[in-house]
Amino acid sequence: MLAHTQIKRYDDPLTDSYDRYMLDLHKGGASIISEWCDLLMFANYRVSTVKSDLGFNQKKTRAVGVGERVLFTQERPGWVAKSRWPLPDTLPLDYETFSTALKTAMNPKGE
Repeated sequence: MLAHTQIKRYDDPLTDSYDRYMLDLHKGGASIISEWCDLLMFANYRVSTVKSDLGFNQKKTRAVGVGERVLFTQERPGWVAKSRWPLPDTLPLDYETFSTALKTAMNPKGE
């Protein structure tokens, strides 16, 4: 199952509120899907930021990336994700790599 995401405000009771990627579904539907599935992963481009000094105490931040797509398997403040198996936190967005990691996680002794 694939789903689109939306950026929504997340009101964390322990910290200040912040934005995060969440399933683009009705709140109840997103909750049911999240509880039901064994893997809920977030795919995105790997992005880093670079700050440039413009002078006069002004800085500009811009995003930099090379087009590398990654799959996130664990939840972080910026997105929702989960895995019932011990997968690496990030994987390249490649089926062969994902399949190998999942087989290894599901059968760690190699039986």
